[in-house]
Amino acid sequence: MNRNRHGNMNLSWHKEILVAEIEGAFNEEGLEYWFPKVKQLIENRKIDTWYRLEIWDEEVLGSPETIEHAKAMYEWYEENGCLAIAVVVCNRIQEQIITAMFQSQAKIFRNKEEAIQWLENKLD
Repeated sequence: MNRNRHGNMNLSWHKEILVAEIEGAFNEEGLEYWFPKVKQLIENRKIDTWYRLEIWDEEVLGSPETIEHAKAMYEWYEENGCLAIAVVVCNRIQEQIITAMFQSQAKIFRNKEEAIQWLENKLD
C-alpha cells in the first residue's frame, strides 16, 4: 500500500449506474490507484453504455495536477460508453471545479435523490 496515497472510493452498481461514493482530498497517487480499479469494474460489467453517479463528501478536492488526472478519467468514461454523470457536491468550491474543469456530460447536484432521479429518467 502506498502510504502517500490520498482519497477513497466505494464503488457499486445500481442497474446500469456505477455509483462512486468519493471521500477525502485526492492526490495523483490516489487517482492512479483508483482509476484502474474503476476501469476494471466497468470492463468486467460487459455493457456498451452506462451511467455514473458520484457522491462527493465535504473533503473531496485536489491540486491542479490531480484535477488534470481526473479530467482524463472523465474523458475515458465518455469514450467508453458513459452517457451521463451526475455529481453530488457539498460546497461551492467542488461545484466550481466540476464546472470549470470537466466540460463533459456531468450535471451537478446538491441532493443525492435528485441526482438519482435524473439518472433514472435517462435509463427510461
